[in-house]
Parts: sequence; C-alpha cells; structure tokens
Amino acid sequence: MIVLSSFASTVEWPHELREQLVAILDKTRAVQDLLAAITPLLAPHPAPTALSDCSSLTARERQVLELVGRGLSSQAIGTELGIGLRTVDTHCHNIFSKLGISGAALVRQAALLVQTRMLSP
Repeated sequence: MIVLSSFASTVEWPHELREQLVAILDKTRAVQDLLAAITPLLAPHPAPTALSDCSSLTARERQVLELVGRGLSSQAIGTELGIGLRTVDTHCHNIFSKLGISGAALVRQAALLVQTRMLSP
C-alpha cells in the first residue's frame, strides 16, 4: 500500500498497516515527482537471501535497522534504545552508507529481514 498525504514528512506509519505499507508520499509534489517516487516502489523486489547482507553493520546498527523494519520513527527508535535522536540519525546514515540503499528501499529491505527473521540484534 502506498499512502499519499500532505503531511507525509510528519506521519508515523500506523501500527495496524505496517506490514502492508510500502511508503507515505507527499501528495503536494508535482505529478512527475510522484510518478518518479512511485514507479520504483511498484517494481518487484527480491527478498534478501542471507543475513550476510548486513554483515558489515555493527550490533547497534542492526538493532536500529530492525526497528526501522518494524516501522518505528527515529524518535521512537531513540526511546526504545535509550539514545538521542542525533545518534539514531548517525546510525541510519552509517546503515545507508554501508548497505548502499536509503529511504523506502531501506525500510522495505529492513521489513523483509524482520519478517523473515533474518535480522536480529
């Protein structure tokens, strides 16, 4: 499911929809921008094949990635792990750099890893 909202940057993913939700996009963007954002989300994505995909991550980065996969916001991740928002953002940046993906692709991959129990702290 892809949700369009004029509050996309501030919306937290509803708990009940986390398994079905692929992305929340800003509907106030131009049609071409929306199509560019939606098109890659509609393409089939293979499930991760091995935990070794995350072998370069530290234990804390794997914890953060797992919580991202569960749909938690950065603020909720910080609360869960007892760390500050800037620290969460630093971990996310490191994850992006190491895995070479970010945004919706990272959330989708993390959710797949969590669902297939291939990601554990």
